Amino acid sequence: MSDSMRRIFIWKGYHDQTMFDFFKLCWDKNYLLVCCPPNLKDFSFIDSLPEGDISLCGQWPDTKPLIKAASKKTAYPETPILGVFTTGTSREKPRLVLYSKTNITSCHNAIFSLFDISRIRQVYCYPQPYHVFGILLGYAACHLKKWRLVVPEGRYNADHHRYFTEKVSSETISLFTPTHLNDLSRYLVTNKIKPTKSYSCIIGGAKVMTSDWHNAKTIANIDQPSIGYGCTEASPGISHLAPGVKPTQDGEVGSTLPSVNLELFGKKGLEFSGPSLAMATIESGKVSFLKKMKLNDQLSRRNNGSMVFNTRTDNILNRGGEKFALEEIESFIKMSHKVESICVPVTHSRLGLELGVVIQSSSKLKKATLYKSLESKFGKKFSVQNYIETDQLPVNDQAKLDRKAAKAMFKQNKT
Repeated sequence: MSDSMRRIFIWKGYHDQTMFDFFKLCWDKNYLLVCCPPNLKDFSFIDSLPEGDISLCGQWPDTKPLIKAASKKTAYPETPILGVFTTGTSREKPRLVLYSKTNITSCHNAIFSLFDISRIRQVYCYPQPYHVFGILLGYAACHLKKWRLVVPEGRYNADHHRYFTEKVSSETISLFTPTHLNDLSRYLVTNKIKPTKSYSCIIGGAKVMTSDWHNAKTIANIDQPSIGYGCTEASPGISHLAPGVKPTQDGEVGSTLPSVNLELFGKKGLEFSGPSLAMATIESGKVSFLKKMKLNDQLSRRNNGSMVFNTRTDNILNRGGEKFALEEIESFIKMSHKVESICVPVTHSRLGLELGVVIQSSSKLKKATLYKSLESKFGKKFSVQNYIETDQLPVNDQAKLDRKAAKAMFKQNKT
């Protein structure tokens, strides 16, 4: 096969160095790399890909599915170089997001212009089956700037925290979700480990608390933590709080990146466009070319230009006509009681919906203490019956707290 022929590599599996090798190959040769999570079963997206010779790579089972090249040609305005899957904020069905080099480099340059890149020689990337954060920032930065990529292989587990302590150096920037960082902090405290001081990190993927930033600096020993906000379609950044700048309140996400045009609509969400906006998405076998993207997230802009992530409009508890932001309740529990929780709406015969709380049993937080503090904060008595203690809070494939799984726990309790 000649190098001039368009090639499409469909990778399936977890992060590892081989996937990084395929990323570098596709970037340099203008091929297309589609990164599928390990559990993906629907390959209808192939019919909407551009024309090319398809090869399967990565961690497929012994019996690979029969995959044929697209039966129809889809005209793309630019050459897609990378595709990653995302479940998004509230969607249950994965969709494929496709990027050009322009999308990735514009976002990448905007974010890393905030850093002292002379201090970076290595990126530590916590693994996520949905690959977004690690590839779009970690892989791209390492390839384009010739930094070392350090990524634990396989499914996310406690060994990856030990691996962090072994590999981190003064030249490291790490990529965390808040869940990764909280798990790492517990590991370090439990094992009385003080890791080597590293330069920086990016905490993103969910609402970041001031305590997360503090833990990154004091427990994980990161000199200048930073906070990122965005989504998969934003390649993935919309705004950024620069390294070393301490957030003044929970959810502060910094100023809009120059690669993004952003409009805020108060409680109705936001809309963005610009060169960082991914070129296309494929869902249920249908391709959509993006000009603008709407999100349900509620952001507010402060007088100094810095923005604050408040909540998502689809994470609201409508309790008898009164509305409560579930993420605000979770934030209050974390700040007041130093414990992680997942709050969900639970069916209620009189109010329609009531607050359900899932909390870690290891916290030793008394139920009466929790509900008394909630009443004091929010001015309402929530039903103590919708309360579950669990050894481990459920997380999804993106290592984020899993609200869908938490809802299912209440349904199981009633059967």
